[in-house]
Amino acid sequence: TTENLGRKTQAKVLLIKRAGGEREVLFGSHNFTNWTVRNGTREIAMWSKDPAVVAQLDTYLHGIRNESAPS
Repeated sequence: TTENLGRKTQAKVLLIKRAGGEREVLFGSHNFTNWTVRNGTREIAMWSKDPAVVAQLDTYLHGIRNESAPS
């Protein structure tokens, strides 16, 4: 699924859950567009299968979702 969260951020997070249950995460400011490639824009991203890292980013996203949830 894709969603825009309430807090303004440049970060993109892709939480990946494989068919076997393994989880991975790709997190960063990456903009994979023709413009960024042509202009040499330096983008940064982090990919991890480390369960602790995946859990931390999952918790972070849930916290932002809760901030923007209707009262």
